[in-house]
Amino acid sequence: GGPARADKAAGRAADQGGVEPVVRAEPRRKRTLYTRSCGHSDWVTCAAHAADGRVLSGGADGKVCVWSASGPARATTLLGHVGSVSCLALSAPHTGAAQHALSASYDKSIRLWSLDRPAEASSAACLRGHRAPVLKLVWAAELLASADREGAVLLWDLRTGAHTPLGAHRGHATALAPLGDAAALASGGQDGRVCLWDCRQRGCSGGAAAAAPVHHSGAVSELVPHSLPGGGGELLLSAGADKSLALLEPRMGLAVVARRELSDFPYSLAAVGSVAVAGCGDGAVHVIELPSARRLYSLRTGGAAVRAMHADPNRLVCACDDGGVRAYTFGAAERRGDVEPPLGVAPAARAPTEAAPPSQAQQYAQKKRLALGRAAALRAARAAGAGVGAAASAAGGGEAAPRVGELD
Repeated sequence: GGPARADKAAGRAADQGGVEPVVRAEPRRKRTLYTRSCGHSDWVTCAAHAADGRVLSGGADGKVCVWSASGPARATTLLGHVGSVSCLALSAPHTGAAQHALSASYDKSIRLWSLDRPAEASSAACLRGHRAPVLKLVWAAELLASADREGAVLLWDLRTGAHTPLGAHRGHATALAPLGDAAALASGGQDGRVCLWDCRQRGCSGGAAAAAPVHHSGAVSELVPHSLPGGGGELLLSAGADKSLALLEPRMGLAVVARRELSDFPYSLAAVGSVAVAGCGDGAVHVIELPSARRLYSLRTGGAAVRAMHADPNRLVCACDDGGVRAYTFGAAERRGDVEPPLGVAPAARAPTEAAPPSQAQQYAQKKRLALGRAAALRAARAAGAGVGAAASAAGGGEAAPRVGELD
């Protein structure tokens, strides 16, 4: 969430500190956003960039930390949540306007924070209306919407704090995205449905999500609205647990216009120019042509799930489960009004750049994977030995064969 910065990416990590790498030809660690005196005491669950360069992080400890834009790692801690922070959203920067942030939490609340005076360490407002942990949050122009673990989708009036229920999915709500000029909202759920809500009808409910068609045979994992270049129209990209990417047409009631099967569960999704980029659980990154859904090529990041990514016309940045951040550059084609961005050129022109040598976190993750693999192999061997013993007992009058590990 928050405005994307061209040269930085804030990574989420399953430890107590965030890592802010510089994304250029090769990523390098700039700062570790954690000190003995400030930072999170539990997992970092989300991160966002403010327009002035500050980094916001939310954690399982219920804290929201506002980190300095440069220099030594210093943070102001915003307290108020009593449950894990699930997501962050920032107001669009306007000249002379105050900068605000929103945080959603498993405590079923949404809190508004003033970034102009974060040292006061108290929220400007607390929005309550959900009956379950808030999992998703969207803030775009005048649109503020949220979705929770019971599938409910709520529309908020930030001036009054009032909310309007739009409808609900069966199971968790898993994705949320604004469409067009924020007059419409798309939501995805565990039920595999993508629903389109009219946000102009604030006074009435949008109805039940069960009336929407099923777009995936598994949960919807990501929703990304995208405008095709050259006036090619609007698409809504939907990634699902059924290992597929569906291209939906908002003006046709979210009809599926194309679909592409993926190699694994898609954890992250981005779109730029005439391509979509999907990061999967097996470490593969698939570059897919729009609107045909034809796969152009795939990148391998090393086998760990690609949890988050950023794509712009020049570069692709992937944050993976092994604790690594990998950056790829996409050539240096000259910019002209009639030329596709570098990300849209032929695969031969691309020169992916791998990351620096593995960090301590990456080395630890690799050792853990190897240990888990050895343990799985040992369990399989023991199960096979037990099966042999049972067969021998049945055939030889009850004397069991020795178990694995008992042979001389």
